[in-house]
Amino acid sequence: ESPWTPFFSPDGKWIGYRSQPDNKLKKIAIGGGAPVALCDAASLLGASWGADNTIVYGLRGSGIMRVSANGGTPECIVKAKLGVLAMPQILPDGKSLLYTNLTGTNQGSIVVQSLESGQPKELFAGVGARYLSTGHIVYGVGNNLLAVPFDTNKLEAAGGAVPIVDGVFRVTAPQYAFSDSGTLAYIPGAAGAAAPGRTLVWVDRNGKEEPIAARPNGYAFPKI
Repeated sequence: ESPWTPFFSPDGKWIGYRSQPDNKLKKIAIGGGAPVALCDAASLLGASWGADNTIVYGLRGSGIMRVSANGGTPECIVKAKLGVLAMPQILPDGKSLLYTNLTGTNQGSIVVQSLESGQPKELFAGVGARYLSTGHIVYGVGNNLLAVPFDTNKLEAAGGAVPIVDGVFRVTAPQYAFSDSGTLAYIPGAAGAAAPGRTLVWVDRNGKEEPIAARPNGYAFPKI
């Protein structure tokens, strides 16, 4: 099968991922063995495995979902209203959720939301945020990664952002990951490179495509 968007369990013994052929969220032990299907996940937009043994993930058209790492029925914990919600992560307090509200290709805002009150708080522009045990949020702007100290009590930035890596490929997807100690692994890409050209088309109920008169660009998330 073809795995997408892999992520580790907190103890490092499992890897979660989306299986492309059957659109399932699955996990597999790092020592090998058969994959374990957890739930349907047709369009996974980032995921993380929390210390409480639950997995939170973005699902296009729905919002932020949560499911037990042992499998079961997912629940929607943040419903998408505007934009596309992606890259969720439960913060160490277990009561707050960090995620990206995508508004376009490599464009969006970093949001923190109380799971108790449901009140969202927009922090700053960026995509693909991750909170690290070092006390920082790392996030993408364009094709660059920045880090900003974050106060988990006040749920706000505790200083200015500083660049850490230039030229990361597709930060929206994203193509980077951090260990608990703060070590970064990423797929490099040309800094400032243009998004791949895509053509917009109309498709009728019989599958016939009709191109729209718009120049190729890095289009994403079309809707009527």
